[in-house]
Amino acid sequence: MTNPIPPALSTLALLGVSLAADLGERVDGVIRVATLLALLGNLIAYHRYQSAPKGTDPFPIIARWTGAGLLLGLAIELASELS
Repeated sequence: MTNPIPPALSTLALLGVSLAADLGERVDGVIRVATLLALLGNLIAYHRYQSAPKGTDPFPIIARWTGAGLLLGLAIELASELS
């Protein structure tokens, strides 16, 4: 039901935009790390949804794991900038 290809293509598009835009090293790093970990969260959500009982609403699972990946990516990038 939930296809992982559109989020993967969206992630590649965002990475391409971040490479194409010369935003500066710090901003570019934040965008890349947050995008990659949001993709990882989305892939985890897809796996969790596949193992969930049929009829389960996929939105809370996807939103929770994608948000967790995004926040983890931002935290990692912030920690690397502060050290």
